[in-house]
Amino acid sequence: MEPENKSKSRQQWIIFAILLVVGLASLSYSVFSYFQYRSSTADYLTAEGRVVSHLDRPGQDSKGSPITRFVEVVEYQVEGSVYTIVSPVEKTSPAAIGKAMDVKYDPSSPGQAVLGAVLNQTTLITGGSGIILLVVSVLVLFQNQKRAGLPKSKRT
Repeated sequence: MEPENKSKSRQQWIIFAILLVVGLASLSYSVFSYFQYRSSTADYLTAEGRVVSHLDRPGQDSKGSPITRFVEVVEYQVEGSVYTIVSPVEKTSPAAIGKAMDVKYDPSSPGQAVLGAVLNQTTLITGGSGIILLVVSVLVLFQNQKRAGLPKSKRT
């Protein structure tokens, strides 16, 4: 194998290893978070909440330009008492005022609650990212194996 091809092969193995580790970590985090959430909210009940307002969160976009993100303020009712929860997820286009959202709350302490959609979204994003990174790492590995199997005259 030529020195240049050895170097490319080594780089592809390094890229494969990095993508594999990050993909497995992302996927593991997603699975762990999901089961931890299910365990900690197993006794929670579900109530229908409604978006009642938005809070502004000034920030910057990827280019450093000012941007305003919003978090949703959701109210829900349990046994005649009204409770409020603020979404931990910032959005550039939040849900409309009045939109229904599922709220999971602790029946022994109804003020302790989580928004069901937030966890699903986070789990989906981290799990999906992990799967994509794993697929890309396998493609890099196959590219490396394909390159190693070609005769010297056909390598590029």
